[in-house]
Amino acid sequence: MNMKTPSTITNPALFQKQRDIAYIQANKYPIWRNQPLWPQKNIMFTPSDNTRRRNLIRILTASQTTQALGYQIFKCERTQKCGSPLCNYCRTKLQDRYEKRVDNYFTNAQQSRLCWITIIDDLTYKPVNDFPKWVPNFKERIKYGLENSPFLKSSRAFGAFEIDVKNPAQLKPAALKTLAHYGLVNNTDIAYMPHFHAIIQIDFDEIKFVRTALKKIFKTKNQVHVAPITKYPTKEENLRELSRYMFKFRMQFADNVNLGKSKYGSDFDDVTMHTYAQAVHSIISQRGIRQYEFMYNLSSK
Repeated sequence: MNMKTPSTITNPALFQKQRDIAYIQANKYPIWRNQPLWPQKNIMFTPSDNTRRRNLIRILTASQTTQALGYQIFKCERTQKCGSPLCNYCRTKLQDRYEKRVDNYFTNAQQSRLCWITIIDDLTYKPVNDFPKWVPNFKERIKYGLENSPFLKSSRAFGAFEIDVKNPAQLKPAALKTLAHYGLVNNTDIAYMPHFHAIIQIDFDEIKFVRTALKKIFKTKNQVHVAPITKYPTKEENLRELSRYMFKFRMQFADNVNLGKSKYGSDFDDVTMHTYAQAVHSIISQRGIRQYEFMYNLSSK
């Protein structure tokens, strides 16, 4: 993240001294009015987005573990973007950027040769510790599955990693039964479900070969979903929606286990938001949000 004044971002004590956090927690109107990008956000986003943004910043700055992140999002502006995928402004810019990258990556692909995959993995109750280790391991397993299929010699993929959050109290019995295969411990604790979305270009019409190749590696029940990309009439429309979907970073509980497209319910409670924010940022390093990206071209091997 390119911050011009890192000392003001990494020193929460300074924030307390300036009383900004106290004003944020008290929801004082002037503190929001003076936020540099706020007028632009009122134009770009709905009132609901603005309310959620205020609530997000209030939640993050209330905890020492996420206080600097909350203030970083609060101070986001044109010349000093926070770059956080939790920031509605930066997330939209992120989706704009990846929409173009995905469109360019599949410029020469026929729509009939594109498929959409989702792969889920075991639940975790410690995402901040587990997610940074999970991502590189998952990348290697996906590569192994693709490389060892004789039918995928010229395939290419563009995907992203994500975390859904499950509140068992909100789930139906069928969903709980499915999650039991992935390590659901009980029906009370919040569980985090790491998973992967990708668009894959293949050199044949039968997507069953993709499903077969991946299921040799990912063998748990309902772990792999593969489907043709057919929602919209044009390739460009489909790529636009799916590229943005891969980088959505929804701060709501996923209330089912539908591998095609999850439904989202209530917003996170404060404790879950703290954990989710730390988990999302736990793998962001010098590569920034590109840590979440998976771009793989077998034809270049």
